[in-house]
This record gives sequence, structure tokens and C-alpha cells, in this order.
Amino acid sequence: MGARPVILLSLALGIAGFLAGRLAARGGAAEPPPPAGNPAGPAPAPARPAPEGAIPPDRDLTPVRFARTFEAPRTTAGLGQITGRVRDEAGAPLGGVTIVAVPRGGWLPSGVGTGPPIGDPGLPDALAELRYTLLRRAGTRRAGTGDDGRFAVGGLSQDVHDVSAYKRGFELRPMGGHEARPGAEVEFIGRRVFLLTCDVRGPSDAPPERARIDIGPGARYVRRSFVWTPAHPRIPVDRGITVEVRAVAGWDEEFASDPLTLDSSTADERDPVVLVLKPRHGILGTVTFPPGDPVNWSIRALRVREDGNHDPTRLLSERHAEGRLRRCSPRAGTGAFFLPDLAPGLWLVAIVAGGNVLASAEVRVAEGNAPVALVVPFPSAGEAVTVRVLTPDGRPPGDHDVSVHGTWRPESGCEASGGQAAATGGGLFRVPRPALPGAAGGTYSLLVRSRAYGEKTVEYDPDATGEITVRFDEPAVLAVRVAGYAGSRLEGAAVLAVGRQERRPDAAGRLTFDPLAPGEHSIVLYAEGNRHGRSEIARRTIRLTTGTTEETIDPPALFELLVEAGEGAAFRIESLTERFLVLLSEPAPGGAAFLRLARGDYLLTSQSAVSQGAMPLRIEGDMMVRFDPRPLNALRVRIDDPRGLLGAAGLLNGDLVTAIDGTEITDAAQAAALRSIAREGEPSRLTVSRRGRTLAVSVDLRAAWDRGPAGGDLRPWVR
Repeated sequence: MGARPVILLSLALGIAGFLAGRLAARGGAAEPPPPAGNPAGPAPAPARPAPEGAIPPDRDLTPVRFARTFEAPRTTAGLGQITGRVRDEAGAPLGGVTIVAVPRGGWLPSGVGTGPPIGDPGLPDALAELRYTLLRRAGTRRAGTGDDGRFAVGGLSQDVHDVSAYKRGFELRPMGGHEARPGAEVEFIGRRVFLLTCDVRGPSDAPPERARIDIGPGARYVRRSFVWTPAHPRIPVDRGITVEVRAVAGWDEEFASDPLTLDSSTADERDPVVLVLKPRHGILGTVTFPPGDPVNWSIRALRVREDGNHDPTRLLSERHAEGRLRRCSPRAGTGAFFLPDLAPGLWLVAIVAGGNVLASAEVRVAEGNAPVALVVPFPSAGEAVTVRVLTPDGRPPGDHDVSVHGTWRPESGCEASGGQAAATGGGLFRVPRPALPGAAGGTYSLLVRSRAYGEKTVEYDPDATGEITVRFDEPAVLAVRVAGYAGSRLEGAAVLAVGRQERRPDAAGRLTFDPLAPGEHSIVLYAEGNRHGRSEIARRTIRLTTGTTEETIDPPALFELLVEAGEGAAFRIESLTERFLVLLSEPAPGGAAFLRLARGDYLLTSQSAVSQGAMPLRIEGDMMVRFDPRPLNALRVRIDDPRGLLGAAGLLNGDLVTAIDGTEITDAAQAAALRSIAREGEPSRLTVSRRGRTLAVSVDLRAAWDRGPAGGDLRPWVR
């Protein structure tokens, strides 16, 4: 066994026992707490299974045995380093700072962020999580800063890393975010703090296992939060200010202490503050669903009068009013929820999903936690569409191998969930008919997912269809090669997506999607920045049949943009050819850089001085520019659907709107104000510049504000 597995063994055995009892249930792998006296660093990446083929079939699958025999991959090609510096608020370098870089993907070639990973059918969930944690630990690297405040963390894989900094007596924050790839430079700013010791006690005077400490300056109460445990009771507090400190605890944060005012200029680190937890005024509840696969749902509560209207459908349309309508989401993976800090009185509580009130109850809030148990009834045959799912050989799949949920997409706008899909056994599911207020027209569809056969989407008419049969075909496998990947600017920064699956290519630019349902699919290639955002650079539509299909993606050329603007400058760039694409710059000597931009038109703005205006750019190769902003004194037209309001009014892609109702546009804020005061249902007169000509166009601006019926949008631009 090599040196790395030996060192890894001591780390692995500590968590192996913890996970031994969790082989049947999925849960997050434990991460070490932050060093004492320092704020919590970036949240660890969510645990996910390892790729296929990692575990020999004859290996003993107990956690301890698995940890002893585990060997991390010996990655030698492409190792790099993340460099940077640490300064205090006055700009002086900070030495003696510990820098920690933890790989996000743990050297996993598949899976991006929280996207679907390639599973290992022979590996239980808890062991997959253990393997993922071991990989993260094996790839973690540390370094320290010298007297000049500089650091270099080496031996890193070509993965996104979470980079954190720790030093007693300082709170250290990155200027541009915690995420970075090898080759990037990260700068931390340290703020001197003193360490406040908190003595948190529960209602029975015993300390909780874990709590959250909220802290903020005085009446403004700009809250910051820190994790507290009995082993790590200290939190950083700025010197010279008055703060309010409060502890919150409980699975659903149903306990809290009274706020304690503290003058940090005279406080002594040796004097602990005592925070006593009490039940918060609110509703503490549970939700029970029928068997099936729950869709997205939320809890809504409305304060009502004793003699008022208690109709639960009010929760669907009642406008938010402070102190009356409250919302919350359930605790992940459970049916538990808590609505805190409610005023005393009668409250109407309901489960809402897809425009449906699934269950409701009346709860009286006085002092402490008011309990409630909500039960979602099984949908009757008249209230739901029955879905029969079959495998390719005509047999019903296992109930846990398939999930079904319905959606409703209006003629314009975003889709909404169709409600709970309840499994009745034998491959049968019931999907409630969406009952959205004011819904007319639109498209109803079912999304059926299978672990073995991919996913299928079926459109249906809920008024004419009582039962739908969905039969899967034998799955397709897509093998993709990214041409010219090795040694290109795309290497280590490529992400490919097919439907909801996302993968990273290996060192040779190859990857596999499996399983996929036969039919038409789109392959999308994205390029990631070192730290911020990603852009779509290639897309191809293909038709898959049963079996393996091989495809090659030829990515376009990518270019680098260097903006000269002085040390520490930060910029954002917006694409005019790809909707919603906004990228943030990376630090670079003498300014900032964008590392992977495809050919096209962009708008460059300063993050620190947006009011200065913007600079239009056309990227056709590597460029170096000096930031020369111009006022955003126009709106640029983008047409996605010529049948929308903008296209039907006669506007074309690239038109510039220079005036609204006779008022000339001078900046982006004024343009937004002119749009907001336009009267709904009444056309506004736009002055439009098109290829040197000036023309007048009338359009309902308030209706065109919604991208759906507008068929495009109007973006701030320069003339």
C-alpha cells in the first residue's frame, strides 16, 4: 500500500464507524469543524455517489474494511497550484495564516455541482458517500503565508476547490468567492476581531449539541451567523461596536435565546456570555404524504380573524402582508417544518404545491411552539390521472425505481408543478390534476424518471384522459468526445449536459451518459470560468436509438480578455448572443481577466461603479482593452419569438430604443423608471434607432415586461 493510502487510513477510520449504521439511508458525510475561534468556512459540497467501476465486486463492503482497503487515485498529470495573498484592512500583509484547499468534486470525472452523478449499482449509498469523503480528504492541501502575506497551495487536481483561510484573532474573507481552480489567484482580507465565548444552555440547562449564533450591530441587526458547539464555543466579533447576540437551536430552529446587547469595545475575551434557549412563538408541524414521490411543496400560514374568512384557497392568492402571510420550506428529506416568531392569534396553515392546497388546519398561537400535524389525503380517481409505468418487457418496475410527477406550462410564462405523484403499487401512480387559479389553456405533461431506462415526457389532456400508459424502451448510451480537448483552453473547464445529466470529460475529452431514453436529445457544452459562471459554447441535437451512440463535439475557439483598470478592479460581462449569460472577472496583474469567451458581442461593466456606464465589446480573438465606459442611454432589443409583443410591434433584433413617450433615455435607472410608470393596457411610444434611421413604434411596455408574452426583452445599452 502506498504512502497516500497509509496516511489516509487514519482519517478514514474515524468516519467509517460513524457511517456504519447508515448503509440503508442516505446522509451527508461528516466534515471537520472549523478551527476554534474562527467563523465557519464555505459549506462543504453536497455528498454524492462515486462513479461506476470503483469497487471490485468481491470486496468486503463493511465501512471499516472498505476504508482500510481504499486507495485514492494517484493523479500526477495536470497538478497545479492556487496562489494569492492575505492582507489586513489597512493593506498590510498578514503572515502565519493557514490556507486550506478542498476539492469540490474529489477527483470525480463525472457529476457537476449537484447534477446527477454516475451511480455504482454495487455500492451502497453510505459507502459511496464514504468514498466521496475519502477522495475529498485525499485531495485536500494546506499551505501558510509568509511575512509578505503570499501563499501557494500546490499539488492540486484540475478541479474546483473551496479555498479558506484561518488565523486566530482575524476573520478572513475572500474578495471574489471561495471557489477557485489551479492557476487562479485568491486574495483574502483579514479583519481583526476578538473571540467571544458563548455559554449556550437549553431549557433544561443542558447545552445543545449544536446551535447557531446570530450577531449584528445594534438596532440595524445586520445578521451574521456562526456555528456553535460545546467544543467550539467562541465566535469572532468586531472591536469597537455595539452588537446584539442571539442563539438559535433545534432541528427546525424552534428554540432561541433573547437578544443580548454587548459593547465589544469593553468586552473581555475571558468573560463568557450566557444565552438561555426558550421555545419560540410559532407553529411546529409535520406533514405526512401518501406513498409516492413528493414534488416541490411549501407551507403557508395566514393570520385570520375569529369571525373572518377561513377558506384555505385564500393562501393561493392573498398578497404578502407583514405579520399576516408567512411562508417556509420543509426540512430537507423530512416532513417537518417550523414557522417562527408568529404573533399570538388564530392562524390558517396549509400545504401548497402546484397551485393546489393539499391539506390545511387552523392553529392557535400563544406562547412557545404550537404543534400541528398535516396529512395529505390519497388522491381519489376523479381528482387524479392514473399513470401505468411498464418496463420494455411489459412488466411493472419496482416502485422505488421510478418517479412520476406532473407539470403545467401556461401559454406564456414558467411551468408549475402538478402536485403529488402517489404510488399505488404495481407500477401505478396517481397524479392530481393541477387546479391553478385563473389557469386557462396551457400544456399538461408527465415526467417519468427511471433509474434503469432514463426519463420520458408525455403530454396529456386531464379532462379527456383518465389513464396513461408509459412504456420504456431499452435504454440508449451516449459516448461523447470533445475534439481537441487535451491542451486546449477548455481542458479542466468543460461541462457537458444532456437533459438533467451533467458530466465532466476525462483527460482525453471523453465521457458517457447512461441511461438515456431513445429519442431526440440536445448535447450542450459549457465552458466554466476559473471562479465565476459558465457559458454555453456549443449545442447539438441528436437522435438516440437503443444501444451505444458515439458523438464528437467540435468546440469553438475560446479567447481571453484582459481589462486594464488597476489592481483589485472587478468587472462583469454580459453576452448579447446568449440569454442570461453574465460572467464575473478573475483577478489579473494590472486589472481583471475573462479567460474563456466565445466569439460574439458583449457588454462590460464595473462591479464597483455600475453608474459609470458600460463598454460594448466584440470578441473575435485575444484582446487587451482599457475600460472606457459610456452611459447606458438606450435599450437594446432582443427578439426570441417574433410572434411576441415586441416582434409583433415591428421591433427587430439589435434595435436601440432611445426615448419612451418622448422622454429621452439618459441612464439605466431612468429607463427602468420610465418602464415602471407606463400604464398597463396602454401602448407606449418608443423612439427607435435602426441602422442610422429613426422610427416610432408603439408597444404595451407593462405587458412586455414579462419575457413570456414579450417574446424577448429590452436590455440597457449604449448608443
